[in-house]
Amino acid sequence: MAPSRIRIYAAAAALPLALALVAPPARTAPPRTFVRRHGIDVNVWEYVYNNQDPGVPLPAGCDERNPTPAPFEITAEQKEELEREGVVVIPGLLDQEWLTHLREITDWQVEHPHIWASPGVASGLYDYIQRNIWTTNDAFIKFLYHSPVSTALAQLGGAKDSVRVTTDLLMVNPNKGFKWHQDNQNGPVGFDNALRWWVTMDDSPKDYGAPVYLRKSQNNKCVPEDAVFVDIDEGDLPEYHDFTSFRPKAGDLIVWHARTIHKIDGPTSQAWGSNKR
Repeated sequence: MAPSRIRIYAAAAALPLALALVAPPARTAPPRTFVRRHGIDVNVWEYVYNNQDPGVPLPAGCDERNPTPAPFEITAEQKEELEREGVVVIPGLLDQEWLTHLREITDWQVEHPHIWASPGVASGLYDYIQRNIWTTNDAFIKFLYHSPVSTALAQLGGAKDSVRVTTDLLMVNPNKGFKWHQDNQNGPVGFDNALRWWVTMDDSPKDYGAPVYLRKSQNNKCVPEDAVFVDIDEGDLPEYHDFTSFRPKAGDLIVWHARTIHKIDGPTSQAWGSNKR
């Protein structure tokens, strides 16, 4: 059975800089026993250090010699909602062909774990979690080059030349969830020049796993830039107790201001079972 897929989670900055691939030297460890986490087998002794490519073809119409993001139209109302509320949902960003592609390269990655996933897998917070996957797996940088994700982000962020990825996470099943927090910003990018986003690969379960945001909380004055977890009853955060929950469908995109306070609750059993998001 394929693992339950959560989302691609990332930060993007509207700056005129190009994306880059990093290919660490090839090193592998000898295979040993698997570690099972809620239905997903991760062989921790098969972590690899080198650049990866699952060889999954891009959807029809993509030309790897001339990377061009797929078209997608963001409305003026959606852009205004993001600026006003600090978060917006863009329904149906990925069509079925792109969803199938993203699921295939995600399943391949979980089956071929990279060393950058080791801290997250060991923590048990997720079945699989890997930072900066676009720098180690060619399929994910190609996804960013060719899919409509960067097209939508460029319009929402007002980018004229390009969209720069400053960090990203491939997260599969948040078993324990994450309480109220502000995302820590990576790279030489200020909060006001950055967007955070999730693109979902499966529908949200009925009773858990839905992200919750405090609307307009990007305007708070009490949370310092280096803070992560917060107490929403302290400072001026009680002024933003407009709890807004989203249950995205497969292919939806959620975009929020880098300072918007939010959380996600996992299942009480810490096992997602057959539910997927």
